[in-house]
Amino acid sequence: MGNIRLSLSRPGDVELGHKLVREYLKMNLSVLTGEKKPGMMFAKEGTKGVGGPQHHMFNYQYNSKPGQDAPEKTFKDFPDIIRYMAQEQPIYRSPEDDKNVIELLQKRQQQAIKLRRR
Repeated sequence: MGNIRLSLSRPGDVELGHKLVREYLKMNLSVLTGEKKPGMMFAKEGTKGVGGPQHHMFNYQYNSKPGQDAPEKTFKDFPDIIRYMAQEQPIYRSPEDDKNVIELLQKRQQQAIKLRRR
């Protein structure tokens, strides 16, 4: 991650964040591969184990006490991070696209330098 942004969430954003995460985790057909994949995926290796991200995601739950509509504190840290990311609505950019843009800008720069030197 290139930078860290502090959460801008306000009361009421939790439900919106949950809806966004739900949308990112829905299976969508990829026209490139012909396979169904979710919009947000996580690495299998490095996220396992008790207390790890997968453990927190599978154990995330709401309080069952009447009148308390809030997540339990025990397993909420990693899911909260995912919710914050989803609220920023990230869009995948391939490294190849970035490379093409850089090459295009470098060519433009070289052309501009040649024009100035004439």
